[in-house]
Amino acid sequence: MKGKIFTEIQFSLVTKGEKVTFWEVAVNNIPKYKKDEILYLKEPYRIENNKIFYQYETREIRQGNWKNKLFMPASAARYFIRITDIKFGSLHETCCHDCILKGLPPEKCHKNKIKRKEKDTTIWIYTFELIDCIKDK
Repeated sequence: MKGKIFTEIQFSLVTKGEKVTFWEVAVNNIPKYKKDEILYLKEPYRIENNKIFYQYETREIRQGNWKNKLFMPASAARYFIRITDIKFGSLHETCCHDCILKGLPPEKCHKNKIKRKEKDTTIWIYTFELIDCIKDK
């Protein structure tokens, strides 16, 4: 099973059901994910006394032995998404809201202000749904 990394803000929106799309630059015109594929959401975590703690869940001091979300295994995940639709598009066509959530500065989001090189960038736009925990991760 593949994992998906979001920023902390994006992660929060996904888990609240307020974010249901993400996009990635198209490489070789082959999508990275397939329709109905299930991904687990990666987040910083730590294990103490055989119990998993999640950094995005706790508002404690964020120091300590947090493991980098990049290396989180599926077995430690608590959130999963299913890809429900995949579209091929251009960055220019992507709405401002998604650009901001992806991390582009607001001044770059307006379609007329996106640089020519970025306008020509093709992307895969994935729509997904948050699903219940998967057994036998």
